[in-house]
Amino acid sequence: RGLRKERFGQGLATAEMWSELDGPDRYTVFVPVDLEIDAMDRMKPVEMPPTVLESFVKAHIVRGDYSLEEVGRVRNLDGEHIKVRSANV
Repeated sequence: RGLRKERFGQGLATAEMWSELDGPDRYTVFVPVDLEIDAMDRMKPVEMPPTVLESFVKAHIVRGDYSLEEVGRVRNLDGEHIKVRSANV
């Protein structure tokens, strides 16, 4: 499971999202499920088209702090409603 976070972190860095996340606003970042990371693994983040990688990363980030119950009512950085499934791992 640590590898999943590491791979997503590489995607954040390659998409140059760390500077935005490090700003004054607060964000909630959801590490994608293994299936999505596996799809990303077929192509290293540096090999992905920049717009595809940025969209993949932004789909897993929301602006602000939210409880799990509130997440379904917020939009990610791409403007889509975010879907979250919780697993206690």
